[in-house]
Amino acid sequence: MKVRINGVEKTFDKPTRIIEMISNDNLDYMAAKVNNRLRELNYVVSADADIELLKLGDSSVTKMYQATLRYVLVMAVKKLYPNAKINFKYSVSRSIFATLANIS
Repeated sequence: MKVRINGVEKTFDKPTRIIEMISNDNLDYMAAKVNNRLRELNYVVSADADIELLKLGDSSVTKMYQATLRYVLVMAVKKLYPNAKINFKYSVSRSIFATLANIS
């Protein structure tokens, strides 16, 4: 299978995770676009693909990171307060505003 990573073509014999295809020693890359679709670095590429590696400053990665933080917060609150209601209002700069209700 032929894979183009940030414009550089590489060949792999079998399906391979993106993280195994690249050198990410200093953890620069947080995600990738595989054929223009956002994927995590553990995604297994099994066919010819065009891959664009993304760093934390990329807006797609920032949205992915924020969604993960919201998910972790919801799971923690639900574990501590099963009847709680969480409402995420909006995101400002590097902040996410949320309200909690029914904490008892």
